[in-house]
Amino acid sequence: MQENGWESLRSGITLDQIQKAAKMSGYPLQTEVATLLNSMGFDVQDEWSYLDQNSAQPRTIDIRANIQLRNLPSEESRIRPHLTLIIECKKSDMPYVFFRNNPRIALEFPFIFGLSNKWVQVETDDDRSTWKFSVSEVLGMDDHSFVTNALCSSIFSKCVRRGKEVELSGSEAYSSTVFPLVSAVQHFERMCTPPKTAFWFDARLTICLAVLDAPMISIDPTAGEGEASPVPWVRVLRNEPSDKPRILAEQGKVWAIDFVHKDYLGDYLKNHAIPYAEMFAEKACYHDQVLGSMQGFVKGLGAGRWDVIKNEVEPLSILIGPSSRIPVGSLANLNLRAKMMIKEMNLNSSRRKRSR
Repeated sequence: MQENGWESLRSGITLDQIQKAAKMSGYPLQTEVATLLNSMGFDVQDEWSYLDQNSAQPRTIDIRANIQLRNLPSEESRIRPHLTLIIECKKSDMPYVFFRNNPRIALEFPFIFGLSNKWVQVETDDDRSTWKFSVSEVLGMDDHSFVTNALCSSIFSKCVRRGKEVELSGSEAYSSTVFPLVSAVQHFERMCTPPKTAFWFDARLTICLAVLDAPMISIDPTAGEGEASPVPWVRVLRNEPSDKPRILAEQGKVWAIDFVHKDYLGDYLKNHAIPYAEMFAEKACYHDQVLGSMQGFVKGLGAGRWDVIKNEVEPLSILIGPSSRIPVGSLANLNLRAKMMIKEMNLNSSRRKRSR
């Protein structure tokens, strides 16, 4: 029987070889992850396209998954919260090795995109100063266990074979996993930038994920020669240079990427990431006027009551429409500023009289 053209294989390639290559490529893992996310209500985009910031060339990341956390009518809240996952899947027989540490660095995790600014400017009634707080600080999310309890590593590598020996290669792990994830999330951040005239905002809590079908080994350098143990989840912190002039610009930007084993992904999402995102949604909708204007008011902040920021922040004013605004905390602040201006005028007047 003559074989049809689409059934014939050439160049000595067999179906078994193709199946083996497909299995090692990571595509079955990508499908498995996408299926899990679909079952949890995420909208999944496979092979999500982005523009690389350095080369300006189009590239793809394995998965972008999104779920709207609260389907609120626009008149109830100015904020529509989402959880977005940017995911790269990797399969390997060789282990990934993470050197455990807890670096004391300023960390933006998770990312929150889609608002008009990254910082909320806060005023008070007992000081003329203004302060800037991150959205996480304002919402009281920065001390949540999902942020504080993760095992962290700023140095990680992948085992590679060199003849009969096994070596660690940091460059391979970085170029194949970290670099594409960072580039993809940079593009996503630019995509989420709202217009200056925006009144409602899609606030997207965004997490970078590397899902591994590979052994994950943690090494504690402080334990003698280094205690090694298998782990299902590690938060990798990577420093990238910043091209924006700012205070301490030499520190650059720290990116956080959660490396999660595929067998632990369901637990990671159900017991850690999604509960944190649901808390974010509740607090973001409650403080929608603060996040909508990125301005807030806290009584007594000038006295150093930093602990009250997450519990007592109020909107500086309430915007009830694109051009209708009702002052709130700003009234007390304006009274304070007026009193201080009068005090300064009286003081300057007294100085001039003494100088005569």
